[in-house]
Amino acid sequence: MFLQGMDKKGRPITVAFGGRHFHNKGGLEKFKRFTVFALEKLCSRMPAGQEKFVVICDLEGWRYANSDIRAYLGALSILQV
Repeated sequence: MFLQGMDKKGRPITVAFGGRHFHNKGGLEKFKRFTVFALEKLCSRMPAGQEKFVVICDLEGWRYANSDIRAYLGALSILQV
């Protein structure tokens, strides 16, 4: 994931490359910490009064080997809280 500045409405932009994701040997807890870190970085770059951000996800090269269902479910559980 990379932070790439702001869009025309002042929302921070992040770019994620799905084809570069591989299973992490650190386990689910390490991925959850990364997810919280990435969201915290996005929120810290938001100007006052802004509540949205933009995510651009590039799925070129993404395949079954890059799919990590447990990590995706862990990230979704963080977003639902």
